[in-house]
Amino acid sequence: MLIMLLWLVSLVFWIMVLVRIGRESVLMAILTFFLWPIALVPLIRNWGQGESDIRMPFFGALIASVLAYSMLASTVSDLVSEQAMYISDEELQLIAEDDPEYAEELRRLRDEAIAEDRAAQPTEGRVDPPSAAASSDVAVERSVQNGGSGYSAPTLSEQAEIVANAGLRPTSHRPAAPLPQLISADTDLERLEAEVRQLSYRLGKVKLERAQAELALPSGFRFVPRVSLTRVARLRGTEVEPHVLGWVVHQQVSVADPDGWYIEVLYLESGNFALGQPLDTVDERAAALAGQLLADGSQRSLGSGRHAPTWYPLPGVLTWAVFGTTSDMQSQAEVLAVRLLRQGALLFVMHGVEAEREELALRATRLLANRVEVTRGQDYTDFRRGDREAPQTLLAWVAGEPVAGAD
Repeated sequence: MLIMLLWLVSLVFWIMVLVRIGRESVLMAILTFFLWPIALVPLIRNWGQGESDIRMPFFGALIASVLAYSMLASTVSDLVSEQAMYISDEELQLIAEDDPEYAEELRRLRDEAIAEDRAAQPTEGRVDPPSAAASSDVAVERSVQNGGSGYSAPTLSEQAEIVANAGLRPTSHRPAAPLPQLISADTDLERLEAEVRQLSYRLGKVKLERAQAELALPSGFRFVPRVSLTRVARLRGTEVEPHVLGWVVHQQVSVADPDGWYIEVLYLESGNFALGQPLDTVDERAAALAGQLLADGSQRSLGSGRHAPTWYPLPGVLTWAVFGTTSDMQSQAEVLAVRLLRQGALLFVMHGVEAEREELALRATRLLANRVEVTRGQDYTDFRRGDREAPQTLLAWVAGEPVAGAD
């Protein structure tokens, strides 16, 4: 806004310059309009000559233009630096074919932005994962559209279409905290909408540098990286936890809408989750947790039936739901899917899911977990002696059991 105002001031001053020059010579004014350095001639010739003196409008236009250009250049530079963080190697290769120097500059900016983002995270490095219960806080939310009840075995494209037609309202990922604040009547909705319009989106394959993996987004879905969503989350009353990499949002859904929904993507730098022995009974042991109360004393329980903990050894995905009640005794759920990795796990969470939306949430989170493509050598089956291990087994973490030795 300030940049536009400066350009407008510059334009007004420049019109004044042309008018004053035109009083003496119309031809000189026309030439100055097309080639502004010509204005130096009447500037020097008419210096201090009353109405023909163009010093004030000339230097006013010059100063306003320089300020506007400087601010614009700074804004563009910041934008390029931010966007560079999300440029893939494939995109850099294409740019390098036409302009190697520019591609190298973008690569440098990307590396610097990634390093700054990592440095800003207090949990970078050796971090114990939040409990599964912590990733499953129940909040007071509501659905805004119908559909999604009943069960069938959909294809990935069918799942994406179903999710696209769902309306789920998100909450924050906040362990052991009061219920997250929803968008209230006093929220600055205009400011929220303005911030949403400034969000940076990624399409197609999204590189998750910290997780050493890529997320192949389904058609119609977009990824909002954490550095882009901070202000939007704050305006929504949602805290962006240190583990959060970003949100996945459908292109037809606006997170400025109180009923807009998203799927939270987190990277747990926990170390490798052990599956426990024997390995060929992981699915049975996971299913046996169905309906159990979480061990954290929260009075929330693991799902049963289709929402019971379900293990998919290929590609190493576990899906489940956690159920609880709100302050007005309405049932709400958190639906989760975790994709195991060599050094941790990627977690996909949909918050505050009501009964008629539970199937949609399960399909959405499972869909994304199944579309993770791991860098060679970084899958959960690539664990080697000497790699860091998580302080709990996978199923103990899901059940909300305390870490041995923890206070």
